[in-house]
Amino acid sequence: MRAAIFRGGDIVVDTLPEPVPRQGQALVKTLDPKDLLRRLAPVLSARVLGSGLRGRSVRLEVETDAERIGVNVGPGGVGIAAGSGRPDWRVTLPEIGLTQMIFGARNYADILRGMPGAEEGLPDWIGVLFPEQRPCSCLGEMF
Repeated sequence: MRAAIFRGGDIVVDTLPEPVPRQGQALVKTLDPKDLLRRLAPVLSARVLGSGLRGRSVRLEVETDAERIGVNVGPGGVGIAAGSGRPDWRVTLPEIGLTQMIFGARNYADILRGMPGAEEGLPDWIGVLFPEQRPCSCLGEMF
């Protein structure tokens, strides 16, 4: 299969074998990332409130090959909307990258910290909103 992957800090397109889950694993594709993020907004809000970023505001835009999603953090919590306007930061990921970030399968904050040109502050927000979770888990009762 053709896939956009991280290699050496860069996103490259390459041919990979079809993914096959091992025992105890599952293959996941997020069909509606915007709706998933809307459902997770209370969790994202709680993460911000429990962090050193509490009381601060930011507008992020997450862009995939399929859509742009606005993640807006303000005093009332986290809101999810169609991406538009002028975000403070834009993060561009392949769809699988967004799924990995949402479910905590990869530490995107550390990946961003290691990238040349990554703006100061963005890795902190990504780390609070989408922390790495090992083992990767989802909040099944919300869906």
